[in-house]
Amino acid sequence: MAYSTQAARHVLFGGSTWYGPGEDTWSYDYASNTWTNLDPTAHPSPRPGAAMAYDQESNRFVLFGGSPGYVPSDETWVYDPTANTWIDMAPAVRPQGRFWTSMAYDAPADRIILFGGHLMDGGLAPVENDETWAYDYNTNSWTDMDPASRPAGRFLHAMTFDSRDGRTLLQGGKVPCAPNPIPNPACINGETWAYDFAANSWTQLALGPPRVDHAIAFDAGSNRTVLFGGSEGSTQSLGDTWIFDGNQWTNANPVATAPPWAGHTMAYDVASDLVVLFASYEGNTPGVLWTYNTDGNMWSSRSAPPHPNVRAGHAMGYDPRLDRVVLFGGNLGGRNADTWTFDLQRQEWTRMAPAVSPSPRVNAAMVYDTGAARLILFGGDDGTMDYNDETWAYDLATNAWTDLNPSSKPPPRRGHALAYDETSGRVVLFGGEVSRQFAYEDDVWLYDSGANAWTRRDQATKPPARANHALVYDGASGRVVLFGGNVVTPPYFTNDTWTYETGSNLWRNVTRGPGPSPRSAVAAAYDSQANRAIVFGGWGSYMSTRFDDTWSYDASSGAWRRLDPNPHPSPRAFSALAYDSQSRRTILYGGEGSDETWAYDYVGPLDVRIEAVPASGPAPLDVVFLLNVSGGTPPYSFAWTFADGSTSSVREPVHTYPSEGSFQVTVTVGESSGSNVSASVRVTVTRTQAPLWAVGVVLGAAIASTVVFIAWRLRRGAWTPPKPL
Repeated sequence: MAYSTQAARHVLFGGSTWYGPGEDTWSYDYASNTWTNLDPTAHPSPRPGAAMAYDQESNRFVLFGGSPGYVPSDETWVYDPTANTWIDMAPAVRPQGRFWTSMAYDAPADRIILFGGHLMDGGLAPVENDETWAYDYNTNSWTDMDPASRPAGRFLHAMTFDSRDGRTLLQGGKVPCAPNPIPNPACINGETWAYDFAANSWTQLALGPPRVDHAIAFDAGSNRTVLFGGSEGSTQSLGDTWIFDGNQWTNANPVATAPPWAGHTMAYDVASDLVVLFASYEGNTPGVLWTYNTDGNMWSSRSAPPHPNVRAGHAMGYDPRLDRVVLFGGNLGGRNADTWTFDLQRQEWTRMAPAVSPSPRVNAAMVYDTGAARLILFGGDDGTMDYNDETWAYDLATNAWTDLNPSSKPPPRRGHALAYDETSGRVVLFGGEVSRQFAYEDDVWLYDSGANAWTRRDQATKPPARANHALVYDGASGRVVLFGGNVVTPPYFTNDTWTYETGSNLWRNVTRGPGPSPRSAVAAAYDSQANRAIVFGGWGSYMSTRFDDTWSYDASSGAWRRLDPNPHPSPRAFSALAYDSQSRRTILYGGEGSDETWAYDYVGPLDVRIEAVPASGPAPLDVVFLLNVSGGTPPYSFAWTFADGSTSSVREPVHTYPSEGSFQVTVTVGESSGSNVSASVRVTVTRTQAPLWAVGVVLGAAIASTVVFIAWRLRRGAWTPPKPL
């Protein structure tokens, strides 16, 4: 992220999660606190570890390096905010491909200064680079400055330009040491260096906190440099704030601070006179934003109303007693242990902060146990080598987690799935990953809350071992439905569908007909109003293909149906769904790089019924066609054929048949998704059979001794008014 002084906007590119990088471009306006997805047509490919700086003289953002596809990049891209275009500059001379480098713009020299970065030595071993390069946008040229003195090679360091002293500052980073890889704290450096472009020289300044993956920004209002967060070489992120004033580092100990972060970015916002910190991992909706007031020594959140932060791999369930969706844990640059509830009626998230919670974890599973009136959570990845095997219960009414510690339990695992079987009153567990060597299970376990015990159920026929699959209980059929997941055989993703009956302990492979493509990390819930399982998203290949399609599955008919609602969430994996039975909506939260909350209203398949009024009669016959359309996605289109050469496109036409015949009338109704359904009705028109004359019909009576005879003269097909005879 970098700040444009001309537009008073921050521009952000890309970012990454544990599951893959992003390639989106956003702008942020502090004054209105709004993000805008710029969505340029051409842009760099996803590349974590790239560096970006703003060239004030040319009003361009310059991006270099990164690691698209785990290959160090030597590309130089430039973003023009006026034209909203990215251009691959392809300079003839350029630094060797690298990532985890850092850059800053030297305004007096009108150069982007780059130092160091992570190179590859032909294998996977890191090479800490010590080169200093300068980029001139006007000539599209990189220059290897090759100063006589320089800092030791490093990566994951931070840089900013000190406009008061006219020098580029560098702090921290991973330097060569033995053993070399992070997380060896001895590799983490706290040096501060200043680079003078005119003299082409580096000068070592005061020692700062040892740090990697942190961020620094020069606050031009106070003429001080602000450092926040990062890591000291462990997996733990830091949340401290340091101030560099001239040649001295001071721990600021702010009165209010931001959460611990690593891998974030910071820039000084000239218009607001604040340092802006952004932390997210792919940009579906930027969600973690803080500002620092240097003079007031205070951090403030600029994010949306309270809601869970950007995350993936969290667990979710619905408590029908209190009409709340409950969310636990997940991944946000590290494992979480927070508990949230969502009230759809008020569209409000609430952080519950129970006194005791399960340990931080990702890819656990949770489901509501109707019999116990509690949510049951099992397992997950808590950072230990063997995963977790704990069983916890959450009572929303008392906001209390309880470690159930059953006497028997499944082995530790992550990526498994749970469903609550209303028929047997048992929680059903299937599969999951039981070791970090991609060892998957194919076991079924049932949990009985009354006995607080898990029981393994073995079957002769069962689905192949898998993880990251979907599992829901279908109330209409009384069966558990399993879909997709990761398997151990190529291509490692499956789209098979199975059903399981707890009473008979029987699995059935019900895969047939069209359905979702092979995938894992899907989100699924059962819509008890529509009697359908709802499935969204997932991924179809590691680190690349994500899906944004919505499907429903009818266990009674065994049919999958693609729903194609519009709008819909962006492509993502490791999100979570829960069905809110009171609102009759399916709730989605998060997924890779997202903090979005979506609600889905299921719409059944398009159904068309017509009625002709009247459906028969003598010619000429005027017929009104009545149409009943349900399901599908409006707006609808209508195409009528009346079987006499006539057509219509109105919803309920009136048509006249002048002569006898039998006519098969058809209407084809189309919905916005492109599908259509036809219905027909038969109209029968008969010949008119009427007498030529009718005489002597006496309707009269004695009026003043006169007998009046009245008769009607008839024409074929019509009545004429009566006349006295």
